[in-house]
Amino acid sequence: MKNIFVGLVCCLAPFANAENLECENNDQLFEEIIQKKSNTDHINDEKEIQRYTEKYDYSYLFNKNHPGKQFWAAKHLQFAKPSWSENAWISQREYNKRIKAIAKHNTTNNSNPYSYEILPPKSNVLTQVGEVCVIPVQAYINVAGEAELKEGERKNNSENLMVEAMRIDHIFVRDTKNNQWRVLAFNRDISNKDFQEFFPDLPDQIKNELDDGVVEAQVATEASEE
Repeated sequence: MKNIFVGLVCCLAPFANAENLECENNDQLFEEIIQKKSNTDHINDEKEIQRYTEKYDYSYLFNKNHPGKQFWAAKHLQFAKPSWSENAWISQREYNKRIKAIAKHNTTNNSNPYSYEILPPKSNVLTQVGEVCVIPVQAYINVAGEAELKEGERKNNSENLMVEAMRIDHIFVRDTKNNQWRVLAFNRDISNKDFQEFFPDLPDQIKNELDDGVVEAQVATEASEE
């Protein structure tokens, strides 16, 4: 009987305190936040990029612990320097410099080929930082042209193909005092120290199941090369 009880607790842990949780009621909001997040890599307005960061970026809340710095979440952009692909607390000056470079690059092409699908939550708990909701987000890339749909593809309203890209867990956090939702895309290269700062009491069961899509992408690449 004791083993059955322990097993039941473990199963329920990812969805604890359900009566106080709001995650499942916010799919539309989450999708809007994710699309806006993606748009910040494609627009040419520095101020708009910064406004998004200040309003929705979860790591932004921790600037107060790192005077004069801001957390840079790894970006793998074709025109970017290698250092951009590293997660790090960098000087505000360097952060602004990178944002300016993104906006300048997007002056010639600011279209965003990506759209997103919010999948059912993997876990939802109340923690000391607020309500935490782990949502897998499936990305699609817009491919022009008429062709027969294959597995993992769908059509958008313009009849273009939407081809599956990476699926990444996003950690949404709600401040229970003001109901403001923020988000952090999970990235396995975020240091343990930084992750512990962001989520000091997130259960190990939840942390161990976080996925940034890298392994799945590698498997898909290897399969296509066979």
